[in-house]
Amino acid sequence: MFSLDDLVKENYIKEVPLDPLTEEKFNGSIKIYVNDNRIKYEYSNEECNKRLVDATIVDDENYDESLDVGDNTNEEEENKILLSDVILEDNPVIEAKATVDKMAVSQEYYNSLPTIGVNLNPGKNDAVVENGLYFDRDEDGNTYYFRGHVENNYVKFAGIMWRIVRINGDKSIRLIANEAVGKSKYTENLNLHKYAGYTYDNSSENSGDGTPNTIKLYLDEWYRTNLMDYDDIIVESRYCNDTKINTTSSSYKYYGIFSNNWKKGMVRDPSFICPETDELYGGKYKLKIGMLSLDEAIYAGMARGLYATEIYNPDCYLTHRRLSSIMLMSPRSSRSDAYASFGIYSIIIAENTAKLGYKFGENENDITPVINLSPNVGYLSGE
Repeated sequence: MFSLDDLVKENYIKEVPLDPLTEEKFNGSIKIYVNDNRIKYEYSNEECNKRLVDATIVDDENYDESLDVGDNTNEEEENKILLSDVILEDNPVIEAKATVDKMAVSQEYYNSLPTIGVNLNPGKNDAVVENGLYFDRDEDGNTYYFRGHVENNYVKFAGIMWRIVRINGDKSIRLIANEAVGKSKYTENLNLHKYAGYTYDNSSENSGDGTPNTIKLYLDEWYRTNLMDYDDIIVESRYCNDTKINTTSSSYKYYGIFSNNWKKGMVRDPSFICPETDELYGGKYKLKIGMLSLDEAIYAGMARGLYATEIYNPDCYLTHRRLSSIMLMSPRSSRSDAYASFGIYSIIIAENTAKLGYKFGENENDITPVINLSPNVGYLSGE
């Protein structure tokens, strides 16, 4: 991709072969480690006017090897190598429309499937070989998203392994934690529909300025504890807590893509553009931290359509090698009646079945945060 010579700038980077690696510091320059063709760069805070960023990219086969990225906001424009540019150069964009009514898998996994799926076990009729970087649009422009069995979208940032979900329309880079960071309930409150919202009692539709629900409180505190040192390169971005009602039934309200019988299909195609809600809970948000939406999970390769929630997909990058569930930001439904103890249903990707499903909102579930790195996060090294 980029050679060492491409990155060494006169009077700016010192090439320092070190074998074995040492902790020697070089004031006013970038420290370069060279060992078996693996290179690590670290910025000096003072002289280079940059902050040290613990961020790496690795691929699936070389999980412990790294490609460093950092904040190069202050670098001369012509010298910038942006992470978003590297992603696009390293992954040819597939402009064909994704087959979102089938789960996206690798050719190898597809070949292993029976012709017709039976019950929970998928068949070739449920799957499509679609893997790589796809193209669509969000509210801010063109978005490039990873789909299917992807092996080169790992990023180690702030000591945590993440997966690149997509380049957003504003050029920021959306990441999802590769494993859960803890457990939380979606909500402590069950007896009113409004508790399906990420916030509730908002001042107006889609304002997002109301009372934070249990899951938002958890994620905001986790951010303060674990990511505040990197706050200047994590940007506010769009999140979707889709509370647009698509079906009502008795005391139920159903939200988002799935109708009241979500096994029988969806009321609309997935979209990176969050629908406007008519409720004073949930809707559109601009946040530093949140969770993946159901629409994004489907774009990533999770199955939808007839009996979508009954199909395993252990081959999608959201489920491959994952040991924990993913709670999504999309509520499935809410109810307000005598059985309010079962009042809020949240959608998850279950780790033990690698399929879309839902659980009661008062149950503790694995929490998998999503953040967005600044468009100015730069590529520094790696394969």
